[in-house]
Amino acid sequence: MKNLCSFVLAVSLFILTACVTAVDDALPFDELPEIVIGAEVELVASPAHPTAYLGQGRVPAGGQVSVIGSVPDSAWLLVRYESTIGWLPAFYSQTNIGNLSAALMVEGASAACSRYLDTIFIADEPWQSNSDESLFVIGSVFRPQMGDGFDDATLDIVLEGKGVAVASDYVHVQLTDASAIILFVFTLQGLDRNSTVRFDLADLAKETLEFQAAFFSNTCPDTPGHLPIGKLRVPSPIDMAATVAGPTPALPSVSASASAAEQPEPTPVIIRPVTEIVPPSVPAYPGPNLGGLLTSDTRLTAANSPYVVRNFVTVDEGVTLYLEPGTIVKLDTDMVIGVKGSLRSLGTEDNPVIFTSLKDDSVGGDTNEDRSATSPTAGDWGQIFFAPTSSNSIIEYTVIHYGGLHQARGWWVGRSWYGYTSINGDWVDIYPRPGDNNVVNYGGSIRLDGASPTIRNTTITNTEIGIVMADGAAPSLDGIEYRAVGRQTARQ
Repeated sequence: MKNLCSFVLAVSLFILTACVTAVDDALPFDELPEIVIGAEVELVASPAHPTAYLGQGRVPAGGQVSVIGSVPDSAWLLVRYESTIGWLPAFYSQTNIGNLSAALMVEGASAACSRYLDTIFIADEPWQSNSDESLFVIGSVFRPQMGDGFDDATLDIVLEGKGVAVASDYVHVQLTDASAIILFVFTLQGLDRNSTVRFDLADLAKETLEFQAAFFSNTCPDTPGHLPIGKLRVPSPIDMAATVAGPTPALPSVSASASAAEQPEPTPVIIRPVTEIVPPSVPAYPGPNLGGLLTSDTRLTAANSPYVVRNFVTVDEGVTLYLEPGTIVKLDTDMVIGVKGSLRSLGTEDNPVIFTSLKDDSVGGDTNEDRSATSPTAGDWGQIFFAPTSSNSIIEYTVIHYGGLHQARGWWVGRSWYGYTSINGDWVDIYPRPGDNNVVNYGGSIRLDGASPTIRNTTITNTEIGIVMADGAAPSLDGIEYRAVGRQTARQ
């Protein structure tokens, strides 16, 4: 592995204040390593922005992706799927990747100074700023079939209206005998809401290219717009002591890069799944009561536990509900957590997330304050329900007690999630299939209607059915323990 590190190069790899720390000595490979994805996942523009969905590049369960890079702790992989390049968590891999080496190792850092805005996939497609913020523009040009005559190729950023490109950099690395990738970054300042940005690729020798560029706001700008991208280039190491908020180090020139001194060998890349960390930037929900429609990303914490669900909870499309290790959620009779967007229950082996009955005093204390007047039993509450629109969900190191009952109040009326209605003053999701109101149906502590989350290292207890799958649901299940359960799984 060769050491590489450039202040601005780091941004070009979608992680602010990061850098490429190594490139595999074996490059070019005969072919890029491929892995199979165990559950549907949507690629994102940055590991530091886990909800920065690219808008294309949704990988289905069973889909194959090519691995280009990884972060040093191997929690995230930079991959190519069809014609899209983006990041996904390593635990989505169904393939054993313990000994897999990626072409690039990328050292990540905080996203405190940035916010994901948008991605474009056509170079000359104008993108409008719509704000007065400074920006990072970071992206890639993938060459699936390299040809001759590319040495004079250039990439220019074109700004119309106010604004100026104040810094830029790129790397151009051959990955296989046939393919190469260009990773680039531009830093823009002085834009206003009417500014537009587009890119001009020239002298490409009629080569087919796959282009994409992601836009991020930049609230710590301390860092010009013409890049001669045709020649293979690896920048030399520079001092990384400065941060984005500090002085910007000088960019290495192409000629200086060519004569850089040989660097010591780093530790080889080892890619392995690791437990995801809940993004601290997501607001913590104060509790104790949890209910209604969640329209923005929400984080449940152990410190604010136990949370009490007395009204139906709906995680809206495009919204993620995160649960930190040690979080406790207690649900009242019939209550349901419905997921249209994403649920990420991220416990640990020593500190699991717990879903249980409001009557359960064994965790979180006597929350309903009835002393010993009531005790929990199977089917005390409804279920965790995943709708067909849900994606990127995971239940990991989680314990689910006393759930699984569908009944009453008109909420269980079919299988397709269409909207909201008011029942007894509560806004809840309904299934509009006449005639199914007020039925009693043991429907699983977890129910998947056309949804395919990852569920692993999880315990389900005291219920008639552990997991119900319907309408083509294909979850990734691993390490599930069932206790006092009538049936472990069922298909409908």
